[in-house]
Amino acid sequence: MSILSLPSEILMQIAHQLARRDLNALLQAHSSLYRAFNDYLYYCNVHHDGSSALLWAATYGSPKTLRRLLDAGANVRWKPDYWKCSRPCGRQAPYLREPATLREHPISLAAKNGHVEIIQLLLQEGAHINSKDYDGRSPLALAALNGHFALVKMLISSNACQLLCNRDGERSISDAASQGHHEIADYLLRELGRLSIFSRYPKFTIQSEIQRMLSYAAKSGDQSRIKNLVARGADVNFQFQFASSTPLCSAVACAPSPVDVVKLFLDLGADPNIRATPSTRRRLCGRHPKKCTLPLHRAMNRDESYLLIKLLLESGANAKAAGWALFLAVQHKKPAEFRLLVEHGANLYARGVTKSLFKYALESPCEEIRNIILERGITPDTPDPNNYRGRRRQRVRH
Repeated sequence: MSILSLPSEILMQIAHQLARRDLNALLQAHSSLYRAFNDYLYYCNVHHDGSSALLWAATYGSPKTLRRLLDAGANVRWKPDYWKCSRPCGRQAPYLREPATLREHPISLAAKNGHVEIIQLLLQEGAHINSKDYDGRSPLALAALNGHFALVKMLISSNACQLLCNRDGERSISDAASQGHHEIADYLLRELGRLSIFSRYPKFTIQSEIQRMLSYAAKSGDQSRIKNLVARGADVNFQFQFASSTPLCSAVACAPSPVDVVKLFLDLGADPNIRATPSTRRRLCGRHPKKCTLPLHRAMNRDESYLLIKLLLESGANAKAAGWALFLAVQHKKPAEFRLLVEHGANLYARGVTKSLFKYALESPCEEIRNIILERGITPDTPDPNNYRGRRRQRVRH
């Protein structure tokens, strides 16, 4: 007797006894079985499997699947358990729970993949337009980050909030700028300027967003974008209060071809002696700021270090304040850079963590670096002015 000839009541009893995977395989065996049990399969997914198929429909952009799930009673009106208090730049908001335990909302997955129709369906069913993912990004921020311009426009027209910040304290404009989506970033900046809240204090956010855009342009080495933003009022020496570097520092550290980008910033008036600001956590805990805070320090970590250091020194960089760059030169075995800094007045007696610079350099396996120290009359017997042993004793007594 064929299974197709069984009464529908018996077929339903069979379906109740099958696992979801087996039921799905049974549906694919014949079109009649598909028509008989497909709605029940969606019902099971919604009421017994936590609507897991919603994530598939949102990720791969299947409006038909989404509609069936919604008709079966899937709920999309909930908000994810993300730490909802956004914080200023430099103070990363903590996770309420571990990311692996956070439940991703379908609207976030649809936004990442640019599915406009899916987003529209979810919004019609009551999904929150400003729902955040585990990194604190709203659908608008995710669309901007992934370059989905049509979706960005749709969300803006649907009154998505542009003021929301992610865990790093950055808005959707910065997300677009970080990936080089300049058209989206400029569009969002114009829309942000139209908000009535900024009619009295436009500099508070508009200017800060332009500065973030300049920072990302510096990191990517986009010279035309840098010139464009500076012409629009961006300050080449600006940095935020906490955990921030100047655009010049960002270019030195991250630009793919840093020499030309650094030269451009210096020609635009960038100051090579501005240090990066330490993070809030380091200030609150009384810790010392990180060592690599000057452009000269960061230049030492690049393959083009000699050209970068020479360019910075010619533009007024203070070698005397860049003692840590000498430690990096010894560490990376870069004698040419070491000599260049010493010739410009770098301090050979700079204090390190456990020993002074000249002691550290004399122990270097690089003979050229050792010779530079010896040429200046410094030997292993030269007294250490930093007196590490005496300082350690004082700390123990206190």
